Amino acid sequence: MRKDKDIAMLCALCPEKRRELLQQLLILSDDKALDEVSNWITELKTHRLRQAENRDDPFSLLPCSLVQTILSYLDPASLYKCLRVSRTWNGMASNTSLWKALCTHPKLYRLTNQEAEEKQLERHTIGEGVCWKDAFSERFKLWRNWNAGRCVVRTFSGHSQMISCVQFDDQRIVSGSSDSTIRVWDHNDSHPLGQMTFTGHSATVRCLHLQGNRLASGSNDFSIKIWNLDKNPQWSSIACRRTMLGHTNYVRCLQMCSDSLVSGSYDCTLRLWSLETGDTIRSFNGHSDSVLCLQYDPLNSFRAVSGSADNSIKVWDARTAQCAMTILNSHEDAVTCVRFDAHRIISGSVDRMIKMWDIRTGRCSNTIDWRFHEGHTGVVRCLQVDAWRIVSASDDRTVKVWNLETSERMCTLQSHTDGVTCVDFDDKRIVSGSYDKQVKLWDFYLC
Repeated sequence: MRKDKDIAMLCALCPEKRRELLQQLLILSDDKALDEVSNWITELKTHRLRQAENRDDPFSLLPCSLVQTILSYLDPASLYKCLRVSRTWNGMASNTSLWKALCTHPKLYRLTNQEAEEKQLERHTIGEGVCWKDAFSERFKLWRNWNAGRCVVRTFSGHSQMISCVQFDDQRIVSGSSDSTIRVWDHNDSHPLGQMTFTGHSATVRCLHLQGNRLASGSNDFSIKIWNLDKNPQWSSIACRRTMLGHTNYVRCLQMCSDSLVSGSYDCTLRLWSLETGDTIRSFNGHSDSVLCLQYDPLNSFRAVSGSADNSIKVWDARTAQCAMTILNSHEDAVTCVRFDAHRIISGSVDRMIKMWDIRTGRCSNTIDWRFHEGHTGVVRCLQVDAWRIVSASDDRTVKVWNLETSERMCTLQSHTDGVTCVDFDDKRIVSGSYDKQVKLWDFYLC
């Protein structure tokens, strides 16, 4: 009863008298009491702030489980907006399960392969748990940059003639040129002379494949060379480990896979080689003109797919060297580049078109051209594909990025001053080479 009367007396005082009374009480209080009062004031402010936030907040009336279900239907941009509404909304929208679901969605915002995803999640692991929101934020930033064509471009100069092929990994860019040399560049160093220069070929280096510290190169001198890129202080061990001879004309394309290598040549054949012995295991005959491109995948029914100047695409059984399917007149001109997966073949051509084919039936399922899809206006020299993108390069001096499923153009990249001859990419970067003698690194991660 007494307490209620005291409170009533305080309430009857004017604000100025109340402040004076509080001031006198605080002056008479010891340190412990002051600390307690300070904590009470903080709690009171927080309580009043939450009351103000929740006054018109419909989420405050719903069970947490229902709120999480509602938020799970939002796209990432909307979810990020929820984080900025209030402290309450930030807490609800920061729920780990929401961001984990986005990171593990079977189709959206995935990285190139499982290894890339595991490396990224490892970087965002704190203690025993993954910070899924940070991991997704990194992926979403990359996704937006790819779609908008936002990237930092760096140029590597040093070759004296056109660049004909490029490969790269996390540390190195490797380029081959019509000046007969191979150069290895450090991502962080664009020194004009390159990090290393290999001079084993006697003619244009037409194709490269980098696999760990092993590099394969094919040339207009009809040879294939295998190089060891293991690094030591003197670089003395960086040398050609094997030269493989057998083709009777230019070696235009090649790919290593484990202990074997497949190559294609202007002599109209493909060859399967043993990297251990350097011997030809078998030859693939069937094209009537130069073999310009290939891909080999022993994990996909031992298939090899090749494209030729005879305008055809062939699917091979690499175990027998028998042709399993031929797509005659697949393009109106030579087939310059080809990639495939379990469902489709993607090809590019001198006719400026990119086409997609059903790998089971050989029927064309889609065509990307300059008339209807903002496609290339020059020869399509090269294309590479991952789980959701196609990256293509052309004589029209551009690199274009396409959505694999919809065929919509995501962005067009322009920086080269002449036709772009070759391209390679991963989740963060594109590397391209051109007739302008330059190698360019397009970095979507640094923006």
